[in-house]
Amino acid sequence: MPPKAYIKSFKTGLTILIGGHGSGKSEFAITWARRLNSSGKMPVTLVDLDTIKPLFRSQEASEALKKEGINIVISSVPYSDMPSISSAMYGIISDPGNWMVVDVGGDAIGARILASISKNLHGRKHNLFYILNASRPFNANTKQCTRELRRIESVSGLKVTGLISNTHMLDETEPSMIEKGIEIAYEISKNEKIDFIGVMVTDDIVGKVKVPDGLETFTIHRMLNPYWMRNY
Repeated sequence: MPPKAYIKSFKTGLTILIGGHGSGKSEFAITWARRLNSSGKMPVTLVDLDTIKPLFRSQEASEALKKEGINIVISSVPYSDMPSISSAMYGIISDPGNWMVVDVGGDAIGARILASISKNLHGRKHNLFYILNASRPFNANTKQCTRELRRIESVSGLKVTGLISNTHMLDETEPSMIEKGIEIAYEISKNEKIDFIGVMVTDDIVGKVKVPDGLETFTIHRMLNPYWMRNY
């Protein structure tokens, strides 16, 4: 079972993930969907709403997730770079009878799609979480990260309700990088009055990172590797 802090943070059932390219949204979406699924409370649906050309898509792990009983909704043209949306997504997003994880394309360009679906929320409560990677170019300090967050809010027409810190450089990630990201997330949380929910840490270094009390630790087992490194 996920810890109480986790269930409390995500009790609305619908969570949308935004952030820049390379922030780790898709890895978090997969980890999150699996943890929600383990609670056994409701069926879980993962929606890949990445309509711009990405490096990795959450749909790349679809077969593994389906085996675990997680429903996957992807673009109407699988594995294409066409800006298309499955009609199934509109029915699911208004259904309160399932946990729903929505993985949105990177930066403000990818977040434009949220403006077109926000009217389909029909007042349904939701979380909009910003995944922060302070190791990305032009996103290395509080000012830059805040500017990107506000651009995404402006384009999507929705307000960010929580922060997830995921400062990393893939295999070159050091604990000090993650701790720097935590500091920046705290500053943004304070300045913008947004809840700081937790920290993503890969399973190989999780024991080396100091995560402050009160934050959820999301231990990530990377699934979105180059195809020759996948074991699922």
